[in-house]
Amino acid sequence: MKILWLCNYSLYYLKSRINLTVSPSKFHPTTWIHYLIEEMKERDVELIVVTTSPYIKKKTVVIEKNITYHIIPRGLSFIERGFPGYFRLDTMTNYFILRKLIGTVIKSYHPDIITAHGTEDVYSLPLLDSSIPSFVWIQGFISDILKTSPDDRFLKKQFLLEKKVLQKQKHFISNCPDFDDYFYSNNRKANIDYLSYPISNLAFRIQDTGKDADICFTGSLVKRKGIEDFITLVHLLKRTRGGIRAKVIGGHLTSDYGAYLKELIIKYQIEDNITFLGYLPEHSDVLKEMKSSRVHILPTYFDTGPRSIAESMALKNPVVAYHIPGVSWMLGENDARGITVPPGNVEQLASAVELLLNNPARASVITKNAFKFATEHFLSSSVIDGLFEIYQKILPH
Repeated sequence: MKILWLCNYSLYYLKSRINLTVSPSKFHPTTWIHYLIEEMKERDVELIVVTTSPYIKKKTVVIEKNITYHIIPRGLSFIERGFPGYFRLDTMTNYFILRKLIGTVIKSYHPDIITAHGTEDVYSLPLLDSSIPSFVWIQGFISDILKTSPDDRFLKKQFLLEKKVLQKQKHFISNCPDFDDYFYSNNRKANIDYLSYPISNLAFRIQDTGKDADICFTGSLVKRKGIEDFITLVHLLKRTRGGIRAKVIGGHLTSDYGAYLKELIIKYQIEDNITFLGYLPEHSDVLKEMKSSRVHILPTYFDTGPRSIAESMALKNPVVAYHIPGVSWMLGENDARGITVPPGNVEQLASAVELLLNNPARASVITKNAFKFATEHFLSSSVIDGLFEIYQKILPH
């Protein structure tokens, strides 16, 4: 089988094989693509990964085992970066040039099936120009991101492009049925399969070497992720537990917001109870810090399947989160695999944390259920098995 993926991909993993104009960061928003590719190297298939980058000057092809990486230059080559945020010419032109270039690459490889990962960039658009069997694997929607920045004209444009894909494409992968209504509101004939992106296999193997924190928050320090609610939670728990220990893994996007969070911490007099570890470049260090906490907290207000929750389940750390689509599917009903509370109710967050800290037996049952679920849904080998089942459904017989 010859499979072609259209996706964002970190060139950090290929830095020794290609000529880059900028040294790539280890951090990349789609690390799960790398986990999937590593698993695909063990399968009897041919995989072509088509991606784009502003950090190369000419088309580049790299072959490793059964994987071919086809990298297409993009953006403004003379400044060696993509289009700046205030001048997203690619978005405003419907990615006209990239779409044509990717279409030419697709024709040159003659794949049996195409997978486009995500609708937040160009990668799903070439499917509209192709008759090859295909599907779009969606982790999240631009419509949700637009809620946080309703005046962003480039997001508005990307939202319209996403909507076109949802209306025209036949087959989709979503992580759970929670988002079916949105799919069907755009396309009543949509065929939806369910599969989650994987997390690092390391999360399933890290050993417990002791706990240095009671609660932990991992993620971007932005309002929609609930970092302010986490800080308030520490304040409430200090009232009942005194020496509550909390850690935060992640960085804030602006200095102003970081200063505001610091003021909030001073106001609540919890400077000695909360530690900010910042951004940790090695993901293994992130997982070790998470493992050394007793309970993971993620009071996010909207998400489609947070990686930090999936990783906590694999790490056998109990999770407390808000009951929202995507999260409630992961943690289950009746506190089966974690505890969810109504969004914004920090008092109930505190009560749930108290329950888990005071009742190790209850926490143990939850983590055992969560680990089983994580193995079935987030382990890369399990995900690839599920992916091949979907391929067989879509391919003509």
